[in-house]
Amino acid sequence: MPEIVARFGVISCVCYVLTIAVYLYLRRFRNLHSKCFISCMICMLMKCLFWLSNINCSVAGKSLEMSFLLTIYYYYYYFLFAGYISYFFWTASFLWFLATNHVFNKVFCEFNQKTPRFRFYCLCVWLTAAIWTVVICLVSYFLENDATYMFPYSIELNAVNYPYTVVFYYGVMLILSLFNMFISVLILKTFLRNVRIICECSPSVKLEM
Repeated sequence: MPEIVARFGVISCVCYVLTIAVYLYLRRFRNLHSKCFISCMICMLMKCLFWLSNINCSVAGKSLEMSFLLTIYYYYYYFLFAGYISYFFWTASFLWFLATNHVFNKVFCEFNQKTPRFRFYCLCVWLTAAIWTVVICLVSYFLENDATYMFPYSIELNAVNYPYTVVFYYGVMLILSLFNMFISVLILKTFLRNVRIICECSPSVKLEM
């Protein structure tokens, strides 16, 4: 089973790399919403790479003849680092998708509004993801819980037994996903309404469409 999952992970990484390469190569995609989308793909690629490295280390650790204490020490700190970093990129990917929706909202729904620069989105996304990752670290520290159990996507341990895993990991992702879906639906409805208004005001455009 881990080999099949690892193959899907490798295919996903290849697709991410190809998508990023196409967007970087074509000049028509070098605009604001494309930059936000590329940043989202990079975050998802990093998350997938950490996930694959976790699977490979788990398989390699079983085949290597290491002492028990050395194995525990290595896996604890590696999983701890991989868990926090992958959580950072995973959160940032959702935030970048939200930034992409915000750019589309400015373009399609608010014609006269000035769209923020890419630096503004970078500051908001990376800072928010970093702050929330620090919050997760502090929660784990003050609750004196094993942080390696908090990241089931990166760590194959029994994390289901810990309620705060669902609250702080899946809860944030669920909220961001629902909010992104809500914004996407609003953008689509507004875009279709604007197209309908343009068609009603310009019969020639309606015939061409």
